[in-house]
Amino acid sequence: MSHTLEQLKARLRDRLSEFQHLIESRRLEDAERLNELAGKLTQLRDRFLSMRTTFVQLQKQTSMIPQLEKQALLDGLTELPNRRAYEQKLKEEWARYRSHGTPFSLIVLDLDHFKGVNDTYGHPMGDQYLKEMAKRLSRSLRDSDMLARYGGEEFVALLSGTPKEEALIVAERMRLPAEKARFQCGEDCFRVTVSLGVVQVGPSDKMPEDVFNRADEALYRAKEQGRNRAVVC
Repeated sequence: MSHTLEQLKARLRDRLSEFQHLIESRRLEDAERLNELAGKLTQLRDRFLSMRTTFVQLQKQTSMIPQLEKQALLDGLTELPNRRAYEQKLKEEWARYRSHGTPFSLIVLDLDHFKGVNDTYGHPMGDQYLKEMAKRLSRSLRDSDMLARYGGEEFVALLSGTPKEEALIVAERMRLPAEKARFQCGEDCFRVTVSLGVVQVGPSDKMPEDVFNRADEALYRAKEQGRNRAVVC
């Protein structure tokens, strides 16, 4: 009887040992699975954070696009539309003219003897003068018109739906304030007049650039005739 009891105890110990070993094995497997799962979760978290950072950056960049596009069409000094903006507007007016016969006029103007301002008073004063003249010239135009800085001391005004007779009146409205304006630099007082060339789009123009070239030619004539005047062609 005692022998049988001892055998039973031995079997029980063996089974218990097997059971404990099984439990430990399961624990190790579960721990490994948990570690593996934790690693995958960490990777997913890192990917999510990386994607979130990228998304936020893209959002910021996307929100800046309208502002950047606007800045790309402005002159940095005068804050007027730049040459690129003018060329876009000219193409729009040209298309309207070709489709519906809607007239438009161009005024190309140049500040007379402006180089002398830079040479005498320095470029900072010249820049200040350009900014002030841009403001004064803009006041002569309607909201539907555009005054752009074409380059250097040259500007171009695009007048929508305007024949050259009316454009000449606008040109005089731009010229007179410039003629009367006086600018102070230290103890010196100076003025810079403007010369203007005025044209209306017409049948001889085969492309938008032809209109500008004719206006530029009219500007050249204004300078030849003594400057501080508007010439219409």
